[in-house]
Amino acid sequence: MKGKVIIAVTNDLSYDQRMIKTANTLVALGYAVKMVGRIRPNSIPLVQEGFEQIRLNCFFDKGKLFYLEFNIRLFFFLLSQEFDKIIAVDLDTIIPVYYAGKRRRAGLYYDAHEYFTEVPELVHRPFVKRCWKWIERKFVPKYHHHYTVSSGLVNLFKSDYGIDFALIRNMPLKSNRIMQSLDDKREKYILYQGSLNDGRGLEYMIRAMQSIDGIVLKLAGEGDLSDALREQVKKLNLEDKVIFMGYVKPADLIEITAKAYIAVNLLENKGLNYYYSLANKFFDYCNGGFHR
Repeated sequence: MKGKVIIAVTNDLSYDQRMIKTANTLVALGYAVKMVGRIRPNSIPLVQEGFEQIRLNCFFDKGKLFYLEFNIRLFFFLLSQEFDKIIAVDLDTIIPVYYAGKRRRAGLYYDAHEYFTEVPELVHRPFVKRCWKWIERKFVPKYHHHYTVSSGLVNLFKSDYGIDFALIRNMPLKSNRIMQSLDDKREKYILYQGSLNDGRGLEYMIRAMQSIDGIVLKLAGEGDLSDALREQVKKLNLEDKVIFMGYVKPADLIEITAKAYIAVNLLENKGLNYYYSLANKFFDYCNGGFHR
């Protein structure tokens, strides 16, 4: 065994394809891996993986109080653990991971999935954005190792902090392709997978379905816009054309993606995060493959 690694995230572990792949890759390289997230009111039982999974229970589910509570709980949990390396995924876990890792004299790794301070949810909230920016400036340079998902973000972080971020794209090593022929008689559908959040073109996709016949739009995921998008579908009388699939297990999503007729990946230029984004779904779509 090469050592013990802890990965800290703020989400429910069940649906996080990227982090499941990351943890399994580290296991394959010989590390003992533990991933820590949180349990939510609608969480499903965890699927057994090659690494240990822990979900912390919180009273608050979102907002400032959630982040405060989760960070406190995470810090004290980490103090009870043994590890050689520890990974903070984005800014929302960076503080407790830093202090716990420092106490353990462990290797500190910062995994920047996005340009956190430029997500659409913060662009028009200057005070909250400044708070996260302060956290970024204070703690990112303290980490021993850094990596992110696109060359654009590598350059941004280099410009901001003079730090060399490694580039690790979320590219699969093997294909999950399910071949289909042109005369396939199965259901045809347009697929969007991912968070139902601002800036992802979801409102426009739904509106476009008014003019599209013979095919349905399936949305796999949930997010900040879940209720608003469902209301939009209802107002436009598109319940038979737009299907909300909710959260989908990664193993099931592979097959759903591979069988899609069209897969959609739209991002509006709402902040530098989306401008320089390299979305997970891009590689998931490619990995599923479409044999047309």
